[in-house]
Amino acid sequence: MPARDLIRAELARAGASPDEAARLAALLERAAEPARLDVPPHEVEAMLGRVRPARRGFRVPRLALGAAAAVAALLAVVLLVPRQQEDVQARALSALGGADSVLHLQLEIFSALPGTGGTTRREVWYDASRRRVRWTNFSDSGDPFSDTLVEPGRFERVLRGPRTRIVGTSCRAFAAGCAELIDPVTRYRESLARVDTRFVPMSFDGRRAYRLQLPLQGRIDQIVIVDRQTLLPRSIRWRERQDGGGVFVVATIELTDAELLERDDARRAFELPRGGRTVRVEPAGAKATERALPLEQARSRAPYWLGREGLTSFRELRYARGNVTVANYGTTDVWTFRDVLPPELLASRLSETKTLVLHGRPATFFSDGIRLSVVIEGAPSVAITAPQATKEDVIGLAERLQRLR
Repeated sequence: MPARDLIRAELARAGASPDEAARLAALLERAAEPARLDVPPHEVEAMLGRVRPARRGFRVPRLALGAAAAVAALLAVVLLVPRQQEDVQARALSALGGADSVLHLQLEIFSALPGTGGTTRREVWYDASRRRVRWTNFSDSGDPFSDTLVEPGRFERVLRGPRTRIVGTSCRAFAAGCAELIDPVTRYRESLARVDTRFVPMSFDGRRAYRLQLPLQGRIDQIVIVDRQTLLPRSIRWRERQDGGGVFVVATIELTDAELLERDDARRAFELPRGGRTVRVEPAGAKATERALPLEQARSRAPYWLGREGLTSFRELRYARGNVTVANYGTTDVWTFRDVLPPELLASRLSETKTLVLHGRPATFFSDGIRLSVVIEGAPSVAITAPQATKEDVIGLAERLQRLR
């Protein structure tokens, strides 16, 4: 029975007329609305039962006594709910790891952005108190192809195929970003720590759970389902609010496994594979100049290109910390860069949307809603950007990539 009906019935039993009971019940329900929580009916009935007066040798007017019981029951909900919410939020935050614990997750990330559909499987180790994250991406065949470690002052990614180790001191040193940009659990924890939110009881895959809504960035928010017993996230959905009032699901992250470990039991979780060529990268900084390159001058730089067909020009972009060569094919560009990352390749919307393997090298797709980019990591790295393209279009272009010799 709805809470209003329970309160109205209680008032009627206390001697109020049906009309008085209905009006007072509605008034009390509106007063409680700011702190409203979906409380199961049997719990409301139990609270009403606890505050109903015991029979005594003298009589108090039943209407006053019944109304007081209803008000007390409702005030219990009004006053208790915010504290319960704060307690749940604190426990949900602590479930992600404390001073001596590490969170271990298995994720499946499905991107719904146009042209980038598909699932990426990832294993994540998250040490909240030491602000470090390590994750491994897996191919469709189940083989690991890249490992990334981020901690204060350090960014390092190991590419297993080409045996290359990319090292930097900043998350912005590399197009594929860092944990704060592309790891959904890190984004969830940051939002949970700074925003008061409402935990709504629900059922998820047959288990008791909570649903909560948290901001992500701009018009994008995240709907998170957490297990009511462990308070660990089970599903994260990133949504973009549209101008017409609708929502578009950008990505869905399913947590297939989650466990909290003592740090001593996970001491080797943050060790990256050894060996490989080391490449140190940094942000390119502000662009200083740009000039056209004759074919012979471009050849001396051995950039990537798609062949002569459709080639418009080669350009050299000079930044504060290094140079980048770009082969232009109308609206499609092929970027070759080594130890500096041009700011044009930093993802502008949710950063990474899909990671897979192309030619034995990790490739990361990005989309800003207009332009699709793919960054193929290595030494040198190469990126293709094309407007209104699909993932299949860009993969087709990547198949044509060759070095200009």
